[in-house]
This record gives sequence, structure tokens and C-alpha cells, in this order.
Amino acid sequence: MRITSIDRLTDIDRAIRDVGSWIDEDAAAEELRRSFTATLRAADRTVTDGERPSVLWVVWSDPIVVAGPATFLNDLIDLVGGCNAAMQAGSRWPQLGPEPLLSLDPDVLVWSEGAGMFPKEQLLHRMPWSRLSSVGSNRVITFQAARFNVPGPRIATAAGCTMLASSSPLSAIRGPGRLKYAFPFSPLTS
Repeated sequence: MRITSIDRLTDIDRAIRDVGSWIDEDAAAEELRRSFTATLRAADRTVTDGERPSVLWVVWSDPIVVAGPATFLNDLIDLVGGCNAAMQAGSRWPQLGPEPLLSLDPDVLVWSEGAGMFPKEQLLHRMPWSRLSSVGSNRVITFQAARFNVPGPRIATAAGCTMLASSSPLSAIRGPGRLKYAFPFSPLTS
């Protein structure tokens, strides 16, 4: 049995090569690796000036667990031009109580739908979530947990980081004299 560890976004590239080598599919692995790398480059929204929106990526709702520093999701947030709201957390996957969550008050909330999570529509009706400005302003991005909370090449698909970068609240646009963010999502319904 062979095991590979994937903690950071760059580890996915290495893991693709490793698995390809282990199963004698080096050419297929190299093709997948190139596609993965090209998609990440296309999604790169390096912000050189202006403010980057704070982003909190929730991977579990009870207890509240978020992506902290030194994780592939932190790398993805950075890649598309955001700043991880949990960057100062004491662990890679910190568990937050209501008060620490409210103190972070991110500009954008990334909500993982699936096992262990309640539906996005309930955010407006649940404490402490309903008190977050990102929830009240409908700056919530929803992804399927199985697609994005597990590190692998599919995180860079067109429906993945490219979508996050180009059609989400993280797509920064210049306004008159200040940075604005586009929020193309319809309001949450009660």
C-alpha cells in the first residue's frame, strides 16, 4: 500500500505524479497535471493593490470547523484573490465557537453543502450565522463538500476554482476610487 499526503494546493501536483507512477500511467498523470496547473493559472487573481476580501471557508457546521492556515483551501482562497479570515487560527482546521466566528465576520462565507452541513437557506435563521455580515448581505458561495473539501485535481475544474475566481464575490472590480466586489447571487429566501 502506498500513501500520499495532501495538505497544500501544491501537494496535489506531486500526488498526481506519484499515483501515475505507482499505476504505470505516467503519461495520463502528466496530462492531468498539466490541465490542473493550467486551470489554476487561469484562476489566479493575484491582487497587487487594493483590499482583498476576507473569506471564511466552512467545512463543517456542528461543531463549526473552518479552513485555517497551511491548507489547500487557504491556498485556493489566496489564489483567487481573497484573504483567509481564519489565517491567525492556531490550527489548520480550527473549531470555532459562536464568539470567535462572529469576531471574524468575513466579507465572504464559503459554505460546503453535504454531509454534516445544514442547507444554505437556513443561515439567515440560525445563530450565530445570521449575525454575520456576509450572510446578511448574501455574500455566500455554496459548493458541494465532496467536490471541494477533499484535495484532488477536481478542485481545479472549470466548475471549481475558475468559477470561484470569476463568478463569485471574490471577483473584484474597480469602482470609482475604491475596490468593489461583484455579488451575482440571488438573495437568500426566508
